[in-house]
Amino acid sequence: MLDWVDDKTTIITLSFFFQIIGGIGNGINTPSTMAVLSSYKENRELYIGYFEVCGGMGALFGPMLGVIFYNFGGYKAPFFIIGGVYLVMVSYFLNYYFKVKKEKRAMGINSSPSPEMNRDL
Repeated sequence: MLDWVDDKTTIITLSFFFQIIGGIGNGINTPSTMAVLSSYKENRELYIGYFEVCGGMGALFGPMLGVIFYNFGGYKAPFFIIGGVYLVMVSYFLNYYFKVKKEKRAMGINSSPSPEMNRDL
């Protein structure tokens, strides 16, 4: 969208707007992810550590990859490349999820969350 705007004031206003929307999304995503990770009884600290390391690696390498993609294909290239990577990841994880769910159903294991999961928190 910012690619189509030529006015400096509009670009700055839209940049702040999109940054605010991203901050709200991050503010919703991070606490809910931490809540899910904290619900594990075993290796809770390990999972939270993995989450923090991945966030740090994304902050470290994300801008560098963005510049490489920008130099490769212009302004829209980082968005299309990362969007394609996300689509591949979602299809992989959905395939894995349904495969595991099917295997659990075949073994007679109930895959719904039980109330006992959070008992010892």
